[in-house]
Amino acid sequence: MIIKPEILITTKIIFSFLLIAGCQWSYSQTQINGKVVNGETQEPIPLVSVYLNNTTNGSVTDKDGTFHIKNVQPGKYKLVASSIGYITYASLIDTRSPHSDLVIALKPKVDELQSVDVVSYDPGGWEKWGKLFSDLFIGTNPNAIICRLMNPEVIQFRMNNDNTLTATAKKPLKIENDALGYEILYKLETFEYDFDKRIVSYSGYALFKDLSESHPGRAEKYARKREETYDGSLMQFMRAFFMNKLELNGYEMRSMGKQSHPGNLSNPAINHSIISSDSIGFAVDSNTAGFYFQDSLEITYTHKVIPNAYKRLSKQHKNETFPVSQLLFINKRPVFILSSGYYYGPEDLKITGYWAWWETTANLLPFDYWPAQAN
Repeated sequence: MIIKPEILITTKIIFSFLLIAGCQWSYSQTQINGKVVNGETQEPIPLVSVYLNNTTNGSVTDKDGTFHIKNVQPGKYKLVASSIGYITYASLIDTRSPHSDLVIALKPKVDELQSVDVVSYDPGGWEKWGKLFSDLFIGTNPNAIICRLMNPEVIQFRMNNDNTLTATAKKPLKIENDALGYEILYKLETFEYDFDKRIVSYSGYALFKDLSESHPGRAEKYARKREETYDGSLMQFMRAFFMNKLELNGYEMRSMGKQSHPGNLSNPAINHSIISSDSIGFAVDSNTAGFYFQDSLEITYTHKVIPNAYKRLSKQHKNETFPVSQLLFINKRPVFILSSGYYYGPEDLKITGYWAWWETTANLLPFDYWPAQAN
């Protein structure tokens, strides 16, 4: 939930043409074929989970290590290969470029018992930290009530000397989200909560399974709830930014930087002017837009009123009308956005306000999700 950037972009390029280019690929699909081997012995590895991160599209390797991911829309994806006992493989791929079958070499993990510096975890970790972890990772928003972590026993916690809590998982987290109708396998890579700064940051890879297929009677309910969750989400914002359609989609983006006025240099005022996406966005290629601003950004979504559950969090939200969030590029580097709304450089973006509460696992949608009437 945190991200940070540092190349000051001085060239402004209007990138609304990306939408036109992206539409040309939506009618054709491709297939990703490959093989997973042990990086030390080159022997094939069966039963490896290979998938496109944060989508419903994945496969499992057969006995000779081969896999086939079918019905892939052309574009850029983070390809993930994960298996117990091996370091997770993740690489950004572009399925529009011609390529032969992939060979993924997984590196075996070093046995912790053979390590000189053995990590000490809290033996009663879940009893002590489980609720805090659930509140931060699953969330406290309405969807979180019926979103359950099915295997909490795989999580290990450690309280550090710098007053931070870290968590690791021996196996992928299995999450059943009956609000949105997804089963999620989440490969947790990092999790840290800083008690002093009250900042949580975590990263991982997710594979979604659509429960509408096994529960057709709930399909309509799931579809309605997904659209409600998508409305005003960070995914919707990123897609609207990519297409240069923030205003059409109900977003107002304002600068939170301080600006000095003549005669009052010692007490600069907040420059609250509206910022357009084409003034701080730049084209990287036909499927990628860059996004960077040197000061804090305030994002207001005007097509949705604040849920009562958010108003009850604190007095400062009680009289607010629309969801308001803040983005800060804390490492002064750009974030890169794909047409699906997927963005990378996520360790460089600090998110506060409404999205810090809303954008949790309970509201996580796959990047191959599109509402029935997407703008």
